[in-house]
Amino acid sequence: MGIRIGLDDVVKIDGIVGYVDFIGVDIIILVDENDREHRIDQHNIQTVEILQRNNTNELARIEL
Repeated sequence: MGIRIGLDDVVKIDGIVGYVDFIGVDIIILVDENDREHRIDQHNIQTVEILQRNNTNELARIEL
């Protein structure tokens, strides 16, 4: 996809909106507005949209 996301970025991944709380080897955890955690398998991601970038965590980014 060529999109780089990082910790605390607000993103929309496959229709789920939340901030990036964790980036692992195979999963990304998003926390939505209701403080619900969504574990997303990186290999199954179809769409990504960055809604708000947090530049504080510039070194904690991955490319999808």
